[in-house]
Amino acid sequence: MSVCCLRRAALAGVLGLVGAGALSACGGPNPAEAAAAVAAAPTGTPVEVSEVVRGDLSPTYIATGTLEARREAVLLAEVPGELVSIEVEEGDRVVAGQVLARIDATRLALELRRVASEADRMTHDVARNERLAARQMVSREVFDRSRYEAQTQGAVVALKQLELDKAAIRAPYAGVVTQRFVKDGQWLKVQDQAFAIADVDRLEVRIDVPERFAPRVVPGAAVHLEADALPGQAFAGAVARVAPVVDRASGTVAVMVDVENAGAALRPGLFVRLGIGYGRIATAVLAPRAALVGNDGAHHVFVVAGGRATRREVRLGLTDGDRVHVLEGLTDGEQVVVVGQHALTDGAPVQALAPSPSNDGSRRPADAT
Repeated sequence: MSVCCLRRAALAGVLGLVGAGALSACGGPNPAEAAAAVAAAPTGTPVEVSEVVRGDLSPTYIATGTLEARREAVLLAEVPGELVSIEVEEGDRVVAGQVLARIDATRLALELRRVASEADRMTHDVARNERLAARQMVSREVFDRSRYEAQTQGAVVALKQLELDKAAIRAPYAGVVTQRFVKDGQWLKVQDQAFAIADVDRLEVRIDVPERFAPRVVPGAAVHLEADALPGQAFAGAVARVAPVVDRASGTVAVMVDVENAGAALRPGLFVRLGIGYGRIATAVLAPRAALVGNDGAHHVFVVAGGRATRREVRLGLTDGDRVHVLEGLTDGEQVVVVGQHALTDGAPVQALAPSPSNDGSRRPADAT
């Protein structure tokens, strides 16, 4: 029998035309060869299947955000004057109370001496009036007035001392100088910006979680972070706070994550990807995510048994990567279609194939469904 005859017989078998396949245009009917061709021809639509299994599920919520310093401040000049020295530059690490710059304090020092001298005079007047009052040589009213005036002048001295201290611009806490706004010799007015400082050892990132996932994200939950700018490095964090209200405009809940920054590898402003674990489900029925058909909460799969695909409605739980927790509709051990299911109808004959290497479980970043 020629090659032409075999091809025609195979085509006839696929189409179910057994009678036409038994007739050969190349030399007449050959029942044996026609039957062999029909038997060798595939029956049903070829589809790839995968098995439903039972196992542990550790769902993760995936989000992105930008790192921020938990403590960050712009330091302002609190007294006017000429800037006479700058002690630090951008990028310098500083400790709490360290002097960053100094404003000329000559005038403030002289004013302090003047009011302090007046306070000393008033203190001596109080002591003298106290002795005279004891001998009833001055009235009690005179003594009390001198005492109150001395106390008021003491407060003036304290205020002038505070102004003198403010001539030195100091770091409010340990951190890094992120920006310098001033130059040597510059005249500063009150409220002029001088430096920006940030505590880079304590970072945080804010993410907005859809309200349906918010109850699963709780304070203390572990967080895994990666930064695109630092490939191959992983960082740890934890959920610090969860907002008690839902934003009406976006339908999300604000979540703040504290980030460990040992070694100061991370910096404020970096874009990061986060994975928040929110519980572990033991012995869950797990199906391939690729098997799902549908959206908006209504999903179904096609289960293969006896050479036919049966449509099955499923109710889903959480998703972890390429696996989904099936609450209702499937049991472990069943075969579901993962490639080719979108063209199937309920009860269609199928030819089940094992998943190809590119479709059998290379895990992608997990998220929640």
